[in-house]
Amino acid sequence: MQIVVLGGEPLLNDDYINYLFDILSKLTENDATKFNNGIIIQTNGIYTGAGNVETLKNRLFELYNINPDVIIAIETSIKGTNQKEVTLLARSHPSLFQYNINSYYKLCEINAPNLRPTVIAGFGFTTDKHF
Repeated sequence: MQIVVLGGEPLLNDDYINYLFDILSKLTENDATKFNNGIIIQTNGIYTGAGNVETLKNRLFELYNINPDVIIAIETSIKGTNQKEVTLLARSHPSLFQYNINSYYKLCEINAPNLRPTVIAGFGFTTDKHF
């Protein structure tokens, strides 16, 4: 069992990221083995894909310093293979598709030892192990 964060958009902006990581920091200070040292965060990737990763990077490293055993899997959810499909399936503006794609690469650039960026296709969440 891992902690799974989804619904709405947990990485909507820096305020959301700080709020989320304040909670995650408190949880990891205690007994992180209760959630197998694993946290999954699912995002649409728009904010991170636009290059807004500095706050996330800082908070990931802070979390690593609190408990280096806790692994964060950030799943960028891609709802289509091109702009037209994203518009139909996610009812999003076609230009947002590129942010979904860029998100994975921007997350990889963070290079935090506790981060496992990945891409998932479709809606919902996965329980695959990233840890």
